[in-house]
Parts: sequence; structure tokens; C-alpha cells
Amino acid sequence: MIKENPNRRDCVEQMKVLIKDDKDDTYIINKCIEDYKNKGVHKSTFYDWLPIAKKELTEDIDWIDKQSIINSQHYEDAQLKKQLKKDAQEDYKNCTDIKLRVALRKELSSYLKSY
Repeated sequence: MIKENPNRRDCVEQMKVLIKDDKDDTYIINKCIEDYKNKGVHKSTFYDWLPIAKKELTEDIDWIDKQSIINSQHYEDAQLKKQLKKDAQEDYKNCTDIKLRVALRKELSSYLKSY
């Protein structure tokens, strides 16, 4: 089993930040060589870690995108439900037909079950 360098996680995180800042690969490698030269990390190691940082960053962005889609769908569903409830309340207030009023009352009670 290969021992993982204790500086790897910090360095990969630093690389991801630099990639987000639109720094080129050469700059990122040189910056990491400078920052980790006294920490026992060989110069060539950063060339192996850069693709790992890029892959992790892509996975992070994909996960965040999926979460924002899920959150926006939940928000839209909640807004629609509020609007339907509001419309049903208005119809109930303005309704004179007994059968329709009973149906609207059942619909309004179904909205209360979700709370």
C-alpha cells in the first residue's frame, strides 16, 4: 500500500482555488513548488496532483449544480402549492354553490395536511 503524502489534500485544495481563479497550469505548478518546497514534496509530484485537482473540481461543480437544481425545483413546487391554496381560498370565499363549496373545503383541508 502506498503512503499518501500528508500535504496532498492541502495542495490539491490550493490547486482547485488557483484553477477557479483562471491561473494556467504552469503558474499553478510553480506556485505549488514554491509553497511546498520545504515540506518534503518532490517537484514532479505536482504534475500528478494537478489532474486530480481538476477532476475533483469538476465533480464539486457537478454536485453543486445538481443541488441547486433540486433546491430550485423544491422552491417552485412550494410556490405553486401556495398559489393553488390561495386560489382555492379565494374560490371558497366567493362560492355560493353548496356542492362546489364542499369540494373546495376538501381541497383546502388537503393543503393543511402537508403542514
